[in-house]
Amino acid sequence: MGCGLLAPASKVTRIHQIGLVVKDIDRAVENYWKILGIGPWQIYRVRPPLLENGTYNGKQTDQEFILALATLENIELELIQPVKGKTIYDDFLKSRGEGLHHLMCDRSEDVNGKLAAYEKIGAKIIQSAKFGEDEFGYVNTEGLLGTIVEVDKPANVKMPPPDKVYPPDAKV
Repeated sequence: MGCGLLAPASKVTRIHQIGLVVKDIDRAVENYWKILGIGPWQIYRVRPPLLENGTYNGKQTDQEFILALATLENIELELIQPVKGKTIYDDFLKSRGEGLHHLMCDRSEDVNGKLAAYEKIGAKIIQSAKFGEDEFGYVNTEGLLGTIVEVDKPANVKMPPPDKVYPPDAKV
């Protein structure tokens, strides 16, 4: 007797990003650099007007957070520090403390279409926004996968210049 396969919500071919929530971005990037040699880091203060259409559990909200990005071969490491507004990052810190928050394993020009595919399997959209040319959304797959999944535009989306870098003398 054969077993039929259901079509997945998304066909993942690689993990693009690992996202961690931290309390202090400056301490975190310094520790990752000094202990593991990960960096250089590009650090962004993400807030309006560059951050638009922020939603949290389906409701419009003003959000502000700091993120730091570094690349390890073909995986981006993202550290996120919540600053203001209701976000899933703040929820995570309050309920679990610092740590692994999400995997970005889904990139698409049609972010909303991908998010809708996850909703069809019961994974609710819990946060979304637009940052410059980038658009992203998170789906609650914790009960299904043990972590949150992020859907994002392809990597060729132009990011604004970082607010700062670490180490301070790094060329990025």
